[in-house]
Amino acid sequence: MSQAYAASFGDLIPPQIEGLGEQIRGQIGAGGAGLAWPLVETEALGGLRRVLGQVDLGEQLARAWVTLKAIGDLRGQAQSAKGETVVVPLGPHELALEATPQLQLTIAGVKAPPLRLTYGVALAFDTASLSVRDGALVAALPGDCAATVTLSCGATPLHDPWTLAKVNLPGPLEFSPGWKIP
Repeated sequence: MSQAYAASFGDLIPPQIEGLGEQIRGQIGAGGAGLAWPLVETEALGGLRRVLGQVDLGEQLARAWVTLKAIGDLRGQAQSAKGETVVVPLGPHELALEATPQLQLTIAGVKAPPLRLTYGVALAFDTASLSVRDGALVAALPGDCAATVTLSCGATPLHDPWTLAKVNLPGPLEFSPGWKIP
């Protein structure tokens, strides 16, 4: 897939995650004999989408943008201009975002240990414009963005990195209250 609209982490999950079912089978062990594993994998993937669908991509972007050096360099200027908005144009830049969801599965009456996952999103922007007021990020207009998504269980990748050539981010993004610049 080359393009996706994204408002949450769940919007960036690949359509299939082949290694997910294998990890589940490893946790259930012999107790899962005779199960319809494709259905179990589909249900687990749906649960993962629901959990990651609650992680707002805009908030994660704001949290990452306020840590950028270009924003930190403006902290004094933005705070001294009380009530004024400073627009910060960013050129090409990258942000790394991460979530650590857990799936708690009960299959055929067997409660498996939680499946701890690491979900990573590497975003490469061609540009973005950020609005800073009173020492806080209050708005952003992201430019074109590509993403590479990974999902692992411990040190085991569950799929090859999934690359989206273009991610359509909602915008402009407004943050109220603003995200304080550290």
